[in-house]
Amino acid sequence: MQTQAQDSVEECFIKSLEHALAHWLYHEQAYVEEPSMDCLHEISHALSFVRQTLAVFAGIIPKRASAIVRQELKWLEQELDWLKNADYLDELTEDKGHALRKLDARKELVQRLTEMRDELPSHEDILELFQSARYAGLILDLSRWLLTKGWQPFLEEKASKKMASNVVQFSKDQLDRTWAELQSSFPIEQPLSAQDYVKEQYHLNRSLFSGICFAALYDQELRQVFRLPWADLAQGIDDLLTLETVRPLVEEFEGDEQEQLQRWLDRQQTSILHAMEQTRAMCLEVEPYWKA
Repeated sequence: MQTQAQDSVEECFIKSLEHALAHWLYHEQAYVEEPSMDCLHEISHALSFVRQTLAVFAGIIPKRASAIVRQELKWLEQELDWLKNADYLDELTEDKGHALRKLDARKELVQRLTEMRDELPSHEDILELFQSARYAGLILDLSRWLLTKGWQPFLEEKASKKMASNVVQFSKDQLDRTWAELQSSFPIEQPLSAQDYVKEQYHLNRSLFSGICFAALYDQELRQVFRLPWADLAQGIDDLLTLETVRPLVEEFEGDEQEQLQRWLDRQQTSILHAMEQTRAMCLEVEPYWKA
């Protein structure tokens, strides 16, 4: 996405939404031609990026200007909220449950996890969603809103001037705000539990999307150095949630198998948390790239 330093705030807003919509529609078509989980994840990322872009610019564009679009985006995001769970199940059952290879109950676990995966939406369910009137209506509404600049009638004079101003200072202000929120969510002075990390997953992922709007304005190498530890932290949260997929099954086993599974889950969680605590320290030590 090629936001340029001479762009206005409004031009950045439009480019962000156009980029997300094009990404979404490209991967929808790719899925129809050759179904894959990767395509569905890219559509989900595009949805999250649209919603986060609306949030980033909400200080200028009143929420009522995009109320219907935001409501429908939230609906579609909820329709696809099983994707992460599918990933966790796929990872656990991959290669006949290689991740569970040290467990005596591996075979039974793989069978149960496979059954859970089979209960999630199918390819036919996804095609039905893509062909639904509500889905088509959302794409049409978002496209029309973007084409007609449907937010402009809602802007007061001060907001209109802000939208016409240069994007660079606006980007720094928004990135500063996101940075302060991350520091508050992941304070370096106190240890965090697995539950603490999981609670912040949504917020962390949204914060990572915030930077995409303004990515082209800054040095890419410095940006990557800053973002990579945060992306690693997000992966760590996914690893914790992968374990949580197995945890409810502990009660289905007895005796040694149950004890072994419980010990394995506890060891895995401790190991992941140890790595995440080190990563979190790195995250908070790196100088923000927009201040360089």
